[in-house]
Amino acid sequence: MSVQPGGANSRRYNCIEQVWAYLDAAFARLDGLKVLLCDDSTRSILSVAYSQHQLLRHNIVLVDMLSNKDRYPLKHFACVILCRPTPSSLACVYQELAEGNFSSYALFFTNMLEPTLIQSLANADVVNLVAWVEEVYTDSVPVTEWVCVTLLRPTPLGASPTLPLNPITHAQWDASSFERMADSIISTMLSTNRRPVIRYRSNNTVAQKLATEVAARMKKVHAIYPDLKAKESVLVILDRMDDPVTPLLMPWTYEAMIHELIGFQRGNEVVLDDPDIEKPEDRVHVLTANTDTFYGQHRYDNWGQVCIAVSEMVKAYKEMNNFDRSAVSLEEIKNFMNRFPEAKKQSVQVTRHCAVTSQLVGEINGRNLTRLSVLEQDMVS
Repeated sequence: MSVQPGGANSRRYNCIEQVWAYLDAAFARLDGLKVLLCDDSTRSILSVAYSQHQLLRHNIVLVDMLSNKDRYPLKHFACVILCRPTPSSLACVYQELAEGNFSSYALFFTNMLEPTLIQSLANADVVNLVAWVEEVYTDSVPVTEWVCVTLLRPTPLGASPTLPLNPITHAQWDASSFERMADSIISTMLSTNRRPVIRYRSNNTVAQKLATEVAARMKKVHAIYPDLKAKESVLVILDRMDDPVTPLLMPWTYEAMIHELIGFQRGNEVVLDDPDIEKPEDRVHVLTANTDTFYGQHRYDNWGQVCIAVSEMVKAYKEMNNFDRSAVSLEEIKNFMNRFPEAKKQSVQVTRHCAVTSQLVGEINGRNLTRLSVLEQDMVS
């Protein structure tokens, strides 16, 4: 069944919290131990926005790919399927329902379902195992609270980043990528419960075609959800090719520098190039504002402020753990043990951000970015 899009209140829309709200509600539909099946798109969303602890809190003990053909039947587990309503994913859903490997199913799709697809799902459920069908409008990857990206190809969030190619230009149109962009925008509009006024540059054919497609789809959506609000909503479609100068400028805020000079993988992972670290897994650091307080406080600060903050964090950590072990009293031992979890957590943050800033310093010096930034500003002015 289809549900009304989630209500958007007056406060600022938060991409990550919206995904949490959708997934928390979805995973609570079935009781008992559960298995989660997802496709490539929803796997990217889960890996960035949802933690293993959150999955376990909903009794999800196993996550598997929907396309896995060698799945062992687990009749004592319920199954939650989260996927995009694409032909390939729907074919896997039909196959899974025909096999009936689990005791019951809850199906969640990240965009709108056509009535014919709902009928096809009903026909595929030959043994009546489907307990719930719902649309959850999470068709993009939330990399921060206010930024989400649409993966036209899954590789940019993979372990081996490659130079992404723009599949949509003024001279070349990739129909599947164009449709994927429109799907993502429609899903975002439904999640915010808005029917926007669309603005774009009139002489940009890419923006014009995308705006026309989105407007046509939103008209169909409005027929289903007539109470979608049109006021106080503006969708601005921009083409980066209209502004070739801004991407050339070196960013000097913490998060932007990490993205530009080191690179994020899977949306929130940073892999450091440190030969002194023997284990490859120790080079990987997850940077999210929810789990790393230092990163959450300083990711939008400029480079000078970040360096001062890292220095102060190291100083505070040394003071927290600096006591004379040869002449320590029982009261001092008790106080240290009480703050040990906090000290351990701070130790991880100190190690992480010292390593990150150290590599950033190496990149700045190696590329001579300080002098280059002066030249960039002269070009812009």
